[in-house]
Amino acid sequence: MRTYKTIDEYLAVLPDVRAQRGRALHAAVRSLFPDAKVSFDYGMPTYRRGENFFAWSSQKRYFSAYTCSAERIAVFRRKRPDVPAGVGCLNFRDADVFIAAQLQAVIRAALAPGKALLARELAHQTPARKLTE
Repeated sequence: MRTYKTIDEYLAVLPDVRAQRGRALHAAVRSLFPDAKVSFDYGMPTYRRGENFFAWSSQKRYFSAYTCSAERIAVFRRKRPDVPAGVGCLNFRDADVFIAAQLQAVIRAALAPGKALLARELAHQTPARKLTE
């Protein structure tokens, strides 16, 4: 896996459509959370605030945004059910409509989840998982 030190290095190797999306998401995160620390966990741009994170990556077939929580993407999924998703991640095909502003709620939920969201996440955890935390 190639390692990157800056967002610009990462963007430089992406196809144009994905680089544009990456620039837009990076700008959105920096605008909303200028204090977020940037790293390249798992080889992808990752933004952290305490224990919370938001990441994005160019995959083989998708441009993906990650939160690792279904609750943190729930509002977006209700508005955009056309976007393929996994548990806590959104997968945009190159031909899909991509509006970075629509992801601001996902970024906020990922990096600054409110008490209600955290309570919903806790309610959806299995009993075994709750005990180990």
